[in-house]
Amino acid sequence: MPCLSGSKVLTPAQIKSICLAILESGKQYAVKKRKPFPLMYSYYGTEYLGAAHGLSSILQMLLSYYEYLQPADQELVWQSVDFLMDQEQNSNWPPELGETIERENELVHWCHGAPGSFPIDAMNSQMLIPLLFHVEDNFRLNLTNFDVL
Repeated sequence: MPCLSGSKVLTPAQIKSICLAILESGKQYAVKKRKPFPLMYSYYGTEYLGAAHGLSSILQMLLSYYEYLQPADQELVWQSVDFLMDQEQNSNWPPELGETIERENELVHWCHGAPGSFPIDAMNSQMLIPLLFHVEDNFRLNLTNFDVL
């Protein structure tokens, strides 16, 4: 992981170790609390979903270091991203798991609502599009023939 000066801050082994600790913590919590999805975390007893200290930021970090994850753990991250995306209500996300957005435009800010989910949405799209168009070595897909509506 390069810093501004170009030197390495963390070694690949350290990054992998941190990712594994984050994954293990999320797995244990999800099992302990009997969640129907594989990864969940709490901050001071609250299961936040947003970017400040919630599931969105944790998944964003794991997606940032996706290549350090084992395939089974990559799948857990994708399942959790899918779960998070399913929490959308009225074009927004509730601040915490199980909460309902009562009014339109409630808590629409970086730390809790939809704006904070934008980075994970963008990463999800950036990573998912190549996966959707992954092709075998003996097959080429030419996207230049497709029209964009």
